[in-house]
Amino acid sequence: MPDTTAKLAERSIDPMLVPLPIAFFVAALGCDAIFAFGGEADWIAATRWLLGSGVLMGLAAAAMGLLDAEGERRRTDAAVSFWHRRGSVVALLIEAFNWYLRAGKPAELVLPTGILFSAAAVTILLMTGWWSRGRTIRTGPISFR
Repeated sequence: MPDTTAKLAERSIDPMLVPLPIAFFVAALGCDAIFAFGGEADWIAATRWLLGSGVLMGLAAAAMGLLDAEGERRRTDAAVSFWHRRGSVVALLIEAFNWYLRAGKPAELVLPTGILFSAAAVTILLMTGWWSRGRTIRTGPISFR
């Protein structure tokens, strides 16, 4: 069976890209919180950039994840993969909608709508990450975590 994993320097690209959208979405939630507690309007612009970057990097990570689907099936439990993928897609869709809403009138949408969407997406990412932690299958001398 051919190897369908997208690689760079013999390493899968998918795990390299996944932390970026997560970091962008957590930082967007932080910028929303700073704005909510009396921050300046510049935090709104930072949040828009973070959401846009997170959505674009999330799409790139999803594309690499689809290429790596066969390798993922060989090393993880099917239920773990099912919930991880669906949770990540839901979080990405929430943040994409959040980004879209802020394009029109960002100042009015940060409180409470924007911060609720950001908090919901980060919570979903935390839940899927926590649930899938340690539930990978050990195959030989290498543990895929």
